[in-house]
Amino acid sequence: MRAGRIAILGSGLRASLTALAFRRRYPDANLLLCNENHRFGGSPILPATKRALSDDLHELIDPLIVREWHTFYVATADGPKRVTGGVAMITPEQIHAEIVDRIPLEAIEVGCRILSCDNSSVVLAGAGRIDCDAVYDLRQSTGAQMVPQRRLKLVVRDYQLDESHGLHFPVLLDATLTAPPFYSRFLQYLPLGERILRVISASPVGEVSVTQQSRGFRGKGLISEQVFELAVQKEMYRDVAEGRGYPILPPYLGSQLIAAAAIAQSIVIEYDRHAGSPWKSRLRF
Repeated sequence: MRAGRIAILGSGLRASLTALAFRRRYPDANLLLCNENHRFGGSPILPATKRALSDDLHELIDPLIVREWHTFYVATADGPKRVTGGVAMITPEQIHAEIVDRIPLEAIEVGCRILSCDNSSVVLAGAGRIDCDAVYDLRQSTGAQMVPQRRLKLVVRDYQLDESHGLHFPVLLDATLTAPPFYSRFLQYLPLGERILRVISASPVGEVSVTQQSRGFRGKGLISEQVFELAVQKEMYRDVAEGRGYPILPPYLGSQLIAAAAIAQSIVIEYDRHAGSPWKSRLRF
């Protein structure tokens, strides 16, 4: 089955994974990626437990993994605990590289202004109207908004330390500053090298951020910092990962990646059902 022209609008995680999912399912698809920015992949991506990924999501996610651990730690008010289980780390930089490597450059429109779109066409500034068989509007600021449980502010800091940090496996949840069942304030520690440590702090938007100083970090060796917001959508994550997660972890950890991958797969499945028919699609998420 050969796909017609498929337009994907957006540059974030959902749009990028959807493009890669289509490329995997339809290697010869006539894709059109419309990105008003110049990069794909979106904001920094929280690591996810591999146990929460279904087999079909593994096929999409596994080629994008840049670092993987088979064990992680959790620290709560009850004390630390070591958990056996795979943890996958994916970066926007790797997703961007995969997009550029797998999708022909002539199919990618970056830095373009999207004037309008409907179920059969996209209008770009300077390029005019482009007819399509299907249009998927996955821009972050458009479409039907799912009501999140809460919005979290995440600060991602990378440190180059003078000595080894001694951490062989990630601390996926340090929630000693809050209480279950909703860990709205937590820290993560990801060892990226013997002396390179990524520290991620999360706190509700509008509240005072959790600081790394509470764990002995005082800004020395800071080599990069990124700040972004994450909409916590626990219900979607529970639908995808129910029965495969870890009870010790709050259900939204990893939902950013897993929900985006599930959306990408569902779009391709829907296209499969209608490909070759006069049906037209314009989905917004």
